Amino acid sequence: MAAKDDPREKQKQKEAAIVDKLLRQLPHADPSLGAAQARSKRPPPPTSRPPLTPTGPKRRSSPLGVWVRVLIALVLGVAITQWPYRHDCGLASVPYLLIAAMIVVMSTWAAAGSWKHRLPVAHVLSFGLILWGLAVAAHDVLPRVGYAKAEGSWACATEPAAATPAVIPAVQDSAAQDSVEAP
Repeated sequence: MAAKDDPREKQKQKEAAIVDKLLRQLPHADPSLGAAQARSKRPPPPTSRPPLTPTGPKRRSSPLGVWVRVLIALVLGVAITQWPYRHDCGLASVPYLLIAAMIVVMSTWAAAGSWKHRLPVAHVLSFGLILWGLAVAAHDVLPRVGYAKAEGSWACATEPAAATPAVIPAVQDSAAQDSVEAP
């Protein structure tokens, strides 16, 4: 029996022809299937849901915006080393830790933008600033949670109020008095 006369082969060819015919009827079929003519004759099929469109204006970032974010994080990272206020305890540590968190947030935002815009120098600076911000925060937080060797506390130790010195009446020494009276 020849391969052309095989009934199974004829059945496969019939099924392949049906599949090709159905594929050509698809609205966005491959042009190599000959569906380009069929596609131009028909409107696109209705969809059950509206197409996804953003509700507001689309915002695009620019490389300049990425560099601005890197510079803001860099200025904060340098400025925190010159922090003029006490930040070792109490509520005074809150602004210091918020600035450290801002360094991390701005640097992370800049790193994402620099990756998107393929800015390798900005990306390396951003990651360095992320590490710097985490190190600054860890330097203040870790002693307070008991992880570091040095102990720290979230609350400041209360210092006793400076006592006014008691006035002690001067006691005159009798020997000194005798020497003053004797001529």
